[in-house]
Amino acid sequence: NASSAADGQQISMELENDRLMVGQEQVAHGHGFQPGESVTATQYSTPYDIGTSVADDNGDVTFTWSVPNGTEDGNHTVELTGETSGSVDASFEVYSTGGGGLSPTGGDMAVPLGGLAIAMLLAGAGVWFVTRRRANA
Repeated sequence: NASSAADGQQISMELENDRLMVGQEQVAHGHGFQPGESVTATQYSTPYDIGTSVADDNGDVTFTWSVPNGTEDGNHTVELTGETSGSVDASFEVYSTGGGGLSPTGGDMAVPLGGLAIAMLLAGAGVWFVTRRRANA
């Protein structure tokens, strides 16, 4: 999204991630602020103060934060507000893992148990072969 600053310059921002889970890192890049301007960042639905940064010589700022615990699933907005340039916002989605609450079934053990079964079969065949060979000798 873009917004016009008081001097007619466009301020804008981009978010690095469209979808995140709680605890994952989000990064916001703001552009077009006045060099040296103090810019604050806030994540909404429930306001979360991301912090304050000073725009560099090009008018750019970057904010990095982890999506806080307690952030509900759904769309959330990040707003960057400059002291003189005004505000700009962008949205992203927070989602759960969607595990559905199913109990583990042990399906991850199929490969190790299959390998063990083959090893035991080969060992048994070897014992049978050696025993039979001794009996015929």
